[in-house]
Amino acid sequence: MIVEDFTIEDADILSNETFCVLSLHPWINVGNVAKIVVERLSKKFHSKKIGELHKPSEFYDYTRYRPKIVSNSFGRSLEIPNTKISLIRINNAQVNIVFIQMLEPHMFSEKYNDSVISLLDFLKIKLYILIGSMYDSVPHSRSLLVTGSTNGLKPSDLPGINLSKSNYSGPTSITSQITDRVYKELGISTISLIVHLPMYIKLDNDFSGAAKLLSVLLKIFKLDFDYPEQELGIEQYSQITPALIGNDSLKDLVAKFEADYDKQKVSDFEEYSLSPEVESFLKEISEERKEEKE
Repeated sequence: MIVEDFTIEDADILSNETFCVLSLHPWINVGNVAKIVVERLSKKFHSKKIGELHKPSEFYDYTRYRPKIVSNSFGRSLEIPNTKISLIRINNAQVNIVFIQMLEPHMFSEKYNDSVISLLDFLKIKLYILIGSMYDSVPHSRSLLVTGSTNGLKPSDLPGINLSKSNYSGPTSITSQITDRVYKELGISTISLIVHLPMYIKLDNDFSGAAKLLSVLLKIFKLDFDYPEQELGIEQYSQITPALIGNDSLKDLVAKFEADYDKQKVSDFEEYSLSPEVESFLKEISEERKEEKE
């Protein structure tokens, strides 16, 4: 079945309440946090692919998102970057969760947004949740912050979940329009969840960030199960403190972040501007790590 620019299979299997969890790659997926979260839930509840863009090259430049040759027991195949749609069914909770792993479009972005909104309408989504991660001036030695916003929901609708208000201003993705439009045009309640990761730690897979987002999502979906990301994250971050020994600049930076964090309650945590010295220091660290990888 064709829904705007998407091909959808088995849409008739949707019953009960259907929620949607969206992630955006690569814009708000630092540390692969959203990807890890989707993979964990997909594995736990045996996800099934139900759709994708039927002409992805209309929106993507494949000299920037490169196709990949994949080899397996069945031979070699070409994997073409695309926006992927999958479904999990949680019978105990009487809900379906649709995952839309959006790949940020390079062109015809308004058309892409229109297609996503039409898809959400077709799937009769009741709740839209955008998840992601970003680097921020927060310490690894404190509980990670999750900032976000809601439309159409009251605090009583999210018991046990405390979201900090984001004060971010700056560049964003054109797909940010989707969150506002689904509420205004379709009346779908929305939640945005962004976990803030220490900007001086560049991990390919940040399990602490993934564990934090998982903990919030499980509360929203009223689920309870153990996930390895919790322990993996603790192990990852436990290696950071010993690394501070002998690095006074980094040690002072972390102490500054800790002091600022401790001054304020999570509910009114505000970002502060980095001094030129700190910005210079972070730039040096980034350049050193690039040289090490090369």
